Amino acid sequence: GVAEAQAAFEAMRYRDAVKAGWHEFQTARDTYREVMGGDANCTRALLVRFIETQTLLMSVFAPHTAEHLWSDVLKRQGSVTSARFPVAGPVDNLVLARLAFIKALLHEIHKQLEKMKKKGGEQPTRVYVYWSPEYLPWQKAVLRVLREVHAANGGDLSSAVNALKADPEVKTNAKVAMPFGMSVVQLAKENGPAALADEPAF
Repeated sequence: GVAEAQAAFEAMRYRDAVKAGWHEFQTARDTYREVMGGDANCTRALLVRFIETQTLLMSVFAPHTAEHLWSDVLKRQGSVTSARFPVAGPVDNLVLARLAFIKALLHEIHKQLEKMKKKGGEQPTRVYVYWSPEYLPWQKAVLRVLREVHAANGGDLSSAVNALKADPEVKTNAKVAMPFGMSVVQLAKENGPAALADEPAF
């Protein structure tokens, strides 16, 4: 992101600046397009802001291309070399958690569709996603176990699988509880212990 690129520039770690300003930006763009269901559904203002920000970040490494984008595509006044470095706003962890959830959901949907495709037969044309404002009892049991593991091991969840398998309440619903537990572990790694709370973040 912007903050990472700025920190890399200030420390003269130019490889990291390219990684943050180009590669991570491209990944974020691709994720956004996937979540939105294609280019036609993307917000124009956001895409323009994306192009403008990335142009500024990459102007050091590709000045001629950046100047073309700045003047001819974005129609900005003046030269890109005299424009101010972009300023990043505060990170919204709730938005990141929502994004992680949607990405995991899309991955699971695609995986199930591939399995159905291999089996042959009629393929689904739509997917329904149901949302609940609270977790089910077996999900709360999974979260309880994960919190206990987290607290007992200083935040380390590497032993979560064994702990979940040993819990009687989780074992009763193992078929759905284990995949749910692993998805929560991944969310906790990405977004911190807030992912282990008894109440959904959104």
